[in-house]
Amino acid sequence: MPHSTSLLPIVILVAAPFGCSTETTAGARDGGSADAFSDAVLDQGPAGSRPVIANVAAARLRGVRYEVRVVGTDADADWTLVQAQFFDSEGRIVSTERSTVDGARGPELDLALIAVDAFDAVEVEVIAEDSENLRSELVRVPIADARSSSLGEVCGPGEQALCASGLRCSGGTCSVPGDVARRCADPNSFVVFAAPGGPALMLGGTLELGGAPLFDSSCLPHDDGGREDLHFVRVPREGSWDLVLEPHSTTVYVHVRERCGDPSTELLCHDLPNVAVVENAPAGDLAIVVETNARFDTPSTRAYSLDVRLRPVLPSGAPCDPAGRRNRCANDACPRLSDPTCP
Repeated sequence: MPHSTSLLPIVILVAAPFGCSTETTAGARDGGSADAFSDAVLDQGPAGSRPVIANVAAARLRGVRYEVRVVGTDADADWTLVQAQFFDSEGRIVSTERSTVDGARGPELDLALIAVDAFDAVEVEVIAEDSENLRSELVRVPIADARSSSLGEVCGPGEQALCASGLRCSGGTCSVPGDVARRCADPNSFVVFAAPGGPALMLGGTLELGGAPLFDSSCLPHDDGGREDLHFVRVPREGSWDLVLEPHSTTVYVHVRERCGDPSTELLCHDLPNVAVVENAPAGDLAIVVETNARFDTPSTRAYSLDVRLRPVLPSGAPCDPAGRRNRCANDACPRLSDPTCP
């Protein structure tokens, strides 16, 4: 699901091998401290028992999305918290990320902290704490510019490559997040066999899926994504077809992907009620995501209906429909004649 980012205080959950949840704090913009730790002077403890940060790499993608990878060890395996503070060129704190850590998983730590509101940050400072309030040494590193990686490509701040929105960096490679993969494989997201060239098939229902949206899109910022529903439509391999979506709802968005879990294969993103068309749709099972805007999510906005049909794309000389509803000419508009054929 490209996307634009709404720069509001948000909470982001990031999957990591050792079970971390990451919280974004967007309040420390005046140069003041946003320290997550207690104000007491803490005993650093013996080096062998306190957390040790072995490596920190940080990168930014198009000046909007920041990712910090933290690798470290804790002999006692009692990690509790990792914090990253982002600084601008004048040394002011512009954002703070805090990740609570399930230290019971083991002594090794490898996690990613993501920020989308670290405006103009050029450096990041990382520190860790364990259950005995023992802290690691502070580690401060510069933030490098990164390139965007697609599904299956290498990723990570150390590679100066961040996964495109909607993908997750796992084992150094961009992959489909597990919750998205499970949703795409859900048998309840049935395949719609729209009759090629025939009457429209109506999809509809009530958007009841709550929580964070799974599918990013180019026309609805991630922070605004709300309840979602997922359908598939099968486009035949024989012939050429347009996928036509005709809504009967005015409060939802629809986006179409060639491959359900890969946001880079988005074919269309549209805010209804306008008719949306994917011309020369690729063959296969295309994913159709219907979604509400979380800012306007009310019981009355969750009901939707959507007509789906496959419109034939005709070669030169084929009889055609001047209105363009039953079919479309591949090369030019169907002439408005008594017995029209495609030019």
